[in-house]
Amino acid sequence: MLHPGTRILIYALAAVALPALNAMQLALLACAAALTIIGRHREVWRLFRRTRWLLLLLVLTYAYSLPGEAVWSQAGALSPSQEGLAEGLLQSARLGVLLLLLDALVLRMPTAALLSGIHLVLAPFAVCGLDRARATVRLALTLEVMTRPPAWSGVHEIIAGRLPEGPLPDRYTLTRQPFGRWDWVVLTLMLLGIPWLYA
Repeated sequence: MLHPGTRILIYALAAVALPALNAMQLALLACAAALTIIGRHREVWRLFRRTRWLLLLLVLTYAYSLPGEAVWSQAGALSPSQEGLAEGLLQSARLGVLLLLLDALVLRMPTAALLSGIHLVLAPFAVCGLDRARATVRLALTLEVMTRPPAWSGVHEIIAGRLPEGPLPDRYTLTRQPFGRWDWVVLTLMLLGIPWLYA
């Protein structure tokens, strides 16, 4: 089984690799990622529902900013371009695959495993003076609040910069474990594969 930190790094490296994939490669990855949502349809649907406006804005931005042949010639300058619409849909599909990978690799991990992974991933920043334990706990509290969105009456507290009232954990247990052999193998293969995609 892969270390939680490896799963987080795989997701980060996948985000770097996605722009280099063509439509066919992206479709194959999307099919593979879609197989992971079995039993998590509600969670994945909620994730896409929260990002629906971003997905739509991505399509419209490319559709109306890239030059090309008009989709509706009768609309003139008000028509999106075919090339822009195609590119917008492709970019939106990339983001959709990234959301599926986020659920498969990161969100479904238990809180303890996620914190252990984040703590290990932040290790290189310790040389810059970052307190990894403090940063991990802060992120844990943020995730705790995000998983329990406040009622409408508490929105003004968030806008004012205050956390809504409610029970929050007063202690987290951080389990430290080193990378295993397979963690190094998987990460090495990904680090070697990304330059090949961009070549």
